[in-house]
Amino acid sequence: MPTEREKTSRFTVLWLKAQPVLAGYVGAMVRDRAAADDIVQGVALTAVEKMDDYDDQRSFEAWVIGIARYKVLQHYRTVGQDKLIFDEGLSDSFTKHYADAASGYEDRVDALRTCMAKLPDEAQSLLSNRYYEQVPVKSIASKLGETPARISKKLFAIRRALEQCIAQRLKTEGGPQ
Repeated sequence: MPTEREKTSRFTVLWLKAQPVLAGYVGAMVRDRAAADDIVQGVALTAVEKMDDYDDQRSFEAWVIGIARYKVLQHYRTVGQDKLIFDEGLSDSFTKHYADAASGYEDRVDALRTCMAKLPDEAQSLLSNRYYEQVPVKSIASKLGETPARISKKLFAIRRALEQCIAQRLKTEGGPQ
């Protein structure tokens, strides 16, 4: 029987992996950002309370998305807008498709990290500047003494190479595609 500390540690690891996927799901279902944040927090509390009910054979992301579905419906019933946003059939369908997509999220992220590590330093630097630091293409071009069109073409080629590498890794490892 796991100790409370082991249970807490296990939950924390699972939650940290699932939280971005869950936040995306709730954000897609609830337009009010503050309400969406409250729902995600409520899901975390419920998941902690019901962690003993979680079946290891099931995707944790799918499990917490199931909890979130009920929290979202409860939210809309509370604010009296359930008929204006989704009917339950549409909500069920959206939830199922989102949970299915989420189940391969971690595999895709791992493949992306592996593929990015294989890129030449120049490509990694371009990606970091453009997407992590959010430097505009014009600024990158100016800094490197290149035209913005040339930088855009390089970024396109890098994205294409990453896309192909990820697809190949997922295909080889039998992950989602």
